[in-house]
Amino acid sequence: MRRRFILFSVLAIAGCSAGSGEGLDANGRPIGETPEAGDEPTLANIQARVFTPICTQCHVGAAAPQGLRLDAVNAFDNLAGVPSNEVGGLLRVDPFNPDDSYLVQKIEGTAAVGAQMPLAGPPLPDEDMMLIRQWILEGAMDTPAAATGQGKVLSVDVRATTIRVAFTRPLDASTVHPATVVLTRSDGIPVGRYSVLVPPVNARAVLIQLPDDWHGSTYRLSLNAGDAVSILDLSGQPVEPYQLEFQ
Repeated sequence: MRRRFILFSVLAIAGCSAGSGEGLDANGRPIGETPEAGDEPTLANIQARVFTPICTQCHVGAAAPQGLRLDAVNAFDNLAGVPSNEVGGLLRVDPFNPDDSYLVQKIEGTAAVGAQMPLAGPPLPDEDMMLIRQWILEGAMDTPAAATGQGKVLSVDVRATTIRVAFTRPLDASTVHPATVVLTRSDGIPVGRYSVLVPPVNARAVLIQLPDDWHGSTYRLSLNAGDAVSILDLSGQPVEPYQLEFQ
């Protein structure tokens, strides 16, 4: 996919400014140009551009291949966090992780099993592949982040040595640290070695890196558990408290 990104960028620059890139923004558009409708990495846009007009030619109804229905009613529930039937250990859509999402591997033609999707048709345009990648990178939400109301945890994914937490609102990264993202053992003993960050590409996510030897105990993740400090969204409002126990 990296080659596709580079090729698309070069073509965009060459078509708009004789190869210099002058006057273009980071997305290859003329500065000041408003993105066209459907450019935002939301499930609704992917549904309208890809799933409904292309994928549902096969992936619909009781006979959908691998049980993967991609109509508007069923697409999210059949993708996000759902194990692949064809390749064990991979999710169809692994939130925050497009490279290991089986959907991405199938549409890019890099999957270990079967042919590139759409089957017997041309590959998706690069811009549609990038739209799907960006949607997954931002947490693969069912609907866009809420514009109003108190921010809260949308989903939590614990795997290997990383916890990924998705929120409904963008966060003030300066308020996300071990004092607001607290990791303890179930008996209350603090875990001394873990890191916390808001990735630059997605202000609605928190990544928690666990120590390599964390397995074998029950842990408690607490967000905004205390009164002294809180995780804040970009409007300065605290997000809802949240606790999770996991092994």
